Amino acid sequence: LYLAAREPDVPLRGVIERMLNANLLAGVHSVSYEAVGVLRGDLNLLRWEATRFLAAACTIFLDYAERSPSLVKLSELWAPYRRWWDLLAPGDAIVTFNYDRVLDLLDAHYHQKTISLALMPRGMFDGFVKESIPVYHLHGQVGWTGESAVQDGKRPVAHLQPEHAILATPGDGKRTLATGLLKPLWDDALSRLSKAEAVVFVGYRFPPTDSMAKGDILSALAGAKVHVVLGPHNPDSLRLRHMIGWKVPPARIRNHEMYAQDFMSLFETKPLVSMTGLGTSD
Repeated sequence: LYLAAREPDVPLRGVIERMLNANLLAGVHSVSYEAVGVLRGDLNLLRWEATRFLAAACTIFLDYAERSPSLVKLSELWAPYRRWWDLLAPGDAIVTFNYDRVLDLLDAHYHQKTISLALMPRGMFDGFVKESIPVYHLHGQVGWTGESAVQDGKRPVAHLQPEHAILATPGDGKRTLATGLLKPLWDDALSRLSKAEAVVFVGYRFPPTDSMAKGDILSALAGAKVHVVLGPHNPDSLRLRHMIGWKVPPARIRNHEMYAQDFMSLFETKPLVSMTGLGTSD
């Protein structure tokens, strides 16, 4: 921020300068309440612009796919995920903490079967479409906004209206959103997890900022066979397995030393439940 304030054309340069001058970003503990009050509007503006930046970061890598539907339908890059989508069936559910619209694109551009993904927040307020596979974005999504949580088609609402975005980013408001507006998603997702035969952690390691998810999700796993896919030689694999091991017997935990795209290119549903032919829990 200090460096950014020196650049003449940086967005929010004036806001950053005023915050620096008031010592709000300098780690000084003697900031007056008056100074905070004067800059409160600037703080909101800065938060909204951070939300806009996050939305952009979660969307820019999909820009080509947004403009070229054939990429999702035909490209080799998307092939493992198309295969995974084809193997989804009624009774399955997807729990994600990602903010991006990857699943929206996959569902829209590769719609070749009778069931579809129940892309929230439609299902959060109106109930699930029959024969759909619910998707629980437990930390919100860049396409949601406001209490009505209306999706905005192709462009992320969080970019257009950051002040109304539904994104549970790290901070004081994260738990508030999870226990408030997004509570129906959390309740239904945890209920599904508690009844699941098999649960697969694909790329999710319970980061330090997800303590609520850590407690709630691990407690819901007691009856499931659990699979961990965090990539080869990932130190978080052992950490995650030890956490799961407090709720699930080791014999029902399997670690798969492969990347997500490898797993989605190879897995079958039946072995995930039976755990036959999948090696040991080590």
